[in-house]
Amino acid sequence: MKILIFFVLFLLLSQPALPCGPEPLSGREVSTGKLTEISPINKPMTVVLFLSSQCPCSIAHERILKELATQYSQVQFIGVVSNPDETDEGIQKHFKESQLPFPIIRDEASALANRFGALKTPHAFILNAQGKYLYRGGVSTSRNPAHSTRAHLRLAIEEILQGKTPTVADTRSLGCVIRR
Repeated sequence: MKILIFFVLFLLLSQPALPCGPEPLSGREVSTGKLTEISPINKPMTVVLFLSSQCPCSIAHERILKELATQYSQVQFIGVVSNPDETDEGIQKHFKESQLPFPIIRDEASALANRFGALKTPHAFILNAQGKYLYRGGVSTSRNPAHSTRAHLRLAIEEILQGKTPTVADTRSLGCVIRR
């Protein structure tokens, strides 16, 4: 029993308070191929979305993500593609066609996925200006957003903008596994 308590305490205390910190997210901009850094402190809240050009679940949520980014212009949105088996050409073609209204960066060697603990696509993280997690998890409760019973990401954004802590701050992400 003591070992279990020690293990639980170790896990709780080993979680970083500022997972991202104010340090920028860097990677190759998908649309231009240029190395870029995006600061998560440009706005009071940043939504970091781990996406895929091949995952049906990620693709199915793009319409909702486009709506959220348009509706909440005061929120910074950043897309990240981490799967090493997606080609640069395929990623560029897909995201050009999808016309998501926020930057998408290529995460070489899954460094950002590892830093955030991103597991699947889509996997969403909301950070405040200091880099502290406010929400992490899925965009909705279903791989097909039309069948969703709760819009996790939308509700978290709305509550944070109202100055509240999200009622549900940690949810399960659904979709394709981010391979390392």
